[in-house]
Amino acid sequence: MTAVAPTALHISFPSFRAGGGRRGGGGRGGGNNIADRGNEQLGRIEAQLEEVKAYTRAKEAEAAGGPRYPRNPRLEAMIPVIKGEVPMFLHVTGVATVRRAVEWGAEQGYRIVLVDSGDAWRAADLLAEQNVPVIIGSILGNPMRDDEPYDSAYARAVKLHEAGVQFAIAGTGGNGGGGPNLRSMPYHAGVAAGFGLPKEEALKSVTLYPAQILGVDDALGSIEVGKSASVVLTDGDILEVRTHVLNEWIDGRPVDLSTKHTTLWEKYRDRPRPVIGRQ
Repeated sequence: MTAVAPTALHISFPSFRAGGGRRGGGGRGGGNNIADRGNEQLGRIEAQLEEVKAYTRAKEAEAAGGPRYPRNPRLEAMIPVIKGEVPMFLHVTGVATVRRAVEWGAEQGYRIVLVDSGDAWRAADLLAEQNVPVIIGSILGNPMRDDEPYDSAYARAVKLHEAGVQFAIAGTGGNGGGGPNLRSMPYHAGVAAGFGLPKEEALKSVTLYPAQILGVDDALGSIEVGKSASVVLTDGDILEVRTHVLNEWIDGRPVDLSTKHTTLWEKYRDRPRPVIGRQ
């Protein structure tokens, strides 16, 4: 948030179940109802975006000497999205919804990034074809279906990698956020490496690749001449749970690594020890 703002427009993409994901599509077991409800919700999103487009044209006409148009901060904030300067982060659940979201983004011509709850790898062929990046919410999860192998969540990243899909690992533990869980992000990448993702790719998935997806890789994401001098010094592999962070520098300035947790640890580490057996 301090490197670039605005970052993205977040949209909870409507749910489409297999068999009813396409407009006018059918399906069994209530598939039509799900498709109709999804299309209705998507129609409201499209209407909102069309309003932004109309507002953009009105403001451009005003800038060219046309009549004054009242300012609307809500619509104005979304103009960079309409112009493709800022991506849409589409939060998706289910493979049918993933495919519909990608198709919708291509139809509308928007710059989209999928925030995935676990099924994006099932549509990896389409994601690679359309060059749609994916933010993997969590690697440390249970299988989504009863008939999946135990490591299906751990292998999400390597399946996207093998298909040629650009991705980043957020490690938030869920589709909708989970800020406090970000401290576990390196370990999500470490588990992905333990289940097939090349180690270098695992490191990039939490450094360079997020910077590329957000469009700030000219300044962040890797240690190169001309980029921000941000470095972390550890006593081991940075993706391993047992590794300790010794020092950190952001833009060449040292960072104070003390927290409430370290303060309490130091306090109770030095507490007086009871004398065993003393009467």
